[in-house]
Amino acid sequence: MKKLFSILLVVVVAKGLFAQAKTIEIQKVPKNVKEFEDIRNKLASTPEGGAAMMVLAMLVFAEDENEGLKCMTVALDRENLTQGDVYKELQPLPSYFNYHLDRFRQRKYWPKAYIQGTSPQNGYAYSEPIRFVISRTKYSGDEASGNLKVFIKVYGFSPRPIKMVRNNKGIWKAQELSSLFLDVEPPVVEVNDDL
Repeated sequence: MKKLFSILLVVVVAKGLFAQAKTIEIQKVPKNVKEFEDIRNKLASTPEGGAAMMVLAMLVFAEDENEGLKCMTVALDRENLTQGDVYKELQPLPSYFNYHLDRFRQRKYWPKAYIQGTSPQNGYAYSEPIRFVISRTKYSGDEASGNLKVFIKVYGFSPRPIKMVRNNKGIWKAQELSSLFLDVEPPVVEVNDDL
């Protein structure tokens, strides 16, 4: 009984910590960086929209690494970029992203775990439009400062933090996002035993 009370207390405290969540809906996963930028220009005027764009860039990367890397370059804060040849003479910092992207290449289902309604049991299958549930806590920071931490819901885990910063054009970009590259439960693969 004491253990059950402790679990309930943790759940109540965690639920009380997160403010009301916003659902960010994206009608269609873009196929290229131009489509991505069009969506970004509409959604990333809020920290939640900017966070959704980072996960969307990961989804594009899972389908097409070249276009996905361009989209990641667009979604990342300037602090995470360096001179390079990925997009508009910029690219993600190799020291940081090579580690994450090498792991991600082996687990391209990761970003699908952030889409509302997916699960390992359905192979993280999704249909469009896609939705992300993103919330803030009372400790998220002040939006007026241009720095804010948001939390994106992920299947089977506590919401994961993403530190967002607003650039000089008013677009929110991902600055600290290592939690997005943490593992999730792999999709269930059914074995067809027709012997």
